[in-house]
Amino acid sequence: MNIALICTDADTWGFGIRTISSVLKTAGHSSRLLFLASDSPEYSPDVLEQLKHQVNSADLIGISCLSRGAQRAHQVSAFIRSFGKPVVWGGLHATLNPAECAASADMVCRGEGEETILELAEALEEGRDWRRLRNLAYLAGGSVALNPLRPPIGNLDHLPFPDFERDDEFHVIRNRLDRAPRPPQGLPVAQALSIGSRGCAFHCTYCCNRELKDLYAGNGKYIRKMSPARYVEQIAALHRRHFRNASDFFLLDEDFFMRTLPELREFAALYRERVGIPFECMGSPPRITEEKLACLADAGLWRVRLGIESGSERTKLKVYDRAISNEVVLKASRLIAGHPDVVAAYFFINGNPYEEQSDLLDTLNLMARLAWPYYAQVFNLVFFPGSALYRKAVSDGIIAGTQDSGVELHYRAGFQYQAHAWKQKNVYLNVLIFLTEGKATRNRLGLVPRFLLPLLTHPRVIRWIEASPVVIHFLVGVKTGLLAVRTRAGALVKRVMRDPAGVYDLRRYWRELSKKALPKSPALSDR
Repeated sequence: MNIALICTDADTWGFGIRTISSVLKTAGHSSRLLFLASDSPEYSPDVLEQLKHQVNSADLIGISCLSRGAQRAHQVSAFIRSFGKPVVWGGLHATLNPAECAASADMVCRGEGEETILELAEALEEGRDWRRLRNLAYLAGGSVALNPLRPPIGNLDHLPFPDFERDDEFHVIRNRLDRAPRPPQGLPVAQALSIGSRGCAFHCTYCCNRELKDLYAGNGKYIRKMSPARYVEQIAALHRRHFRNASDFFLLDEDFFMRTLPELREFAALYRERVGIPFECMGSPPRITEEKLACLADAGLWRVRLGIESGSERTKLKVYDRAISNEVVLKASRLIAGHPDVVAAYFFINGNPYEEQSDLLDTLNLMARLAWPYYAQVFNLVFFPGSALYRKAVSDGIIAGTQDSGVELHYRAGFQYQAHAWKQKNVYLNVLIFLTEGKATRNRLGLVPRFLLPLLTHPRVIRWIEASPVVIHFLVGVKTGLLAVRTRAGALVKRVMRDPAGVYDLRRYWRELSKKALPKSPALSDR
């Protein structure tokens, strides 16, 4: 069969549909990948006509997206079905919202799709009824039929590597659907990505993993990892075949530090030998240990990203269901600070209507106590449809539904508060947290001088600025503009700098570069 796989997200890495493409090709089917990244909520008629040309020969069309790409996915699905092509909708948004998606597709795949899409392709090819296939949902008699779920894939080592061949792949480039560009040769390109696990041990209310764990409860193991050898084999293959000039790798595992120390030591030894370029990963504060940090740093770890989210113990426990104390966070920050070649990046969430002034002040206080230097990355809260926090917000009357959930917001594009009333509670303190985005040093937290923090959080100052929307608007505008400049400047610097950590510490980078450039002293035997 000919299968077209479409992603309507901004992400062109698309590990989900790339792995499905590899599974289909291994079984003898053909697949075409179409990445329809767009900043607009809908595609132009020109793009849709070009899409029609690319999928005309397909026997089955799969659509995948996260919640932010769902509106575009509905448009694409309706367009494709209008000329008689069968559509299966999968991905995270479809898994969490099958009834909504079934209204726009012939069938919906809930959960992992590799085995289901293969069975579906075979059933369609042989003319068999697909309605009993596990994982599928579909409209039947005005209601949604939800077939039983198959267990999650047990051994990730058995999956083929994601499809990055680009021999039949198309992207939207300047409003045209063109063949995917090849990575440039010569100069280092932006970092390459890889992932070697599925699932997360935590069950945070704002995240999909909580719902996925509930979905699979009693039906197999939810958290799975590739073996270290297979993971390194995948990274090495991506590096050798597709991203030879990558400056570094970002390992997308939800918590790379959940692996045991022996596993990490095996990974580190193999990665150093077979890949040998810097890498970064994500972790969780409770699993950060000196031994794990040391072996990964020796293998090339240059940055570790940790989700802290809030400095309020109440928010973490009562709102996010994330039982990680501030003392555990502080201990992890001190351990990372003991490795000066490893950059620490900490995630925080702002714009949460469930937080009071005291909660936001607790976050600022924790930021001030974290071992520096570090980088703060501040994320806009979004009530993702299907998540536990989304349902709570609807139940509490904070939002009416998807239309005002903030799903259209880019969670890393600055503090976007004006379009949603629920983001305008304690807006000044949320703006102050947004101003801390960036590097924290002995003297500052992002743009905020440390010595001014007591003044800026004084009750009188809070009341005055809360009543001054012009001041708030000015502060957000300045910070958003500086972030845009920093992003562009960083992208330029990365194109000429092999060491990804150098962008974060230029003085150290030039110092190391100068050492390499100095002539070596002649050996005694040469004198």
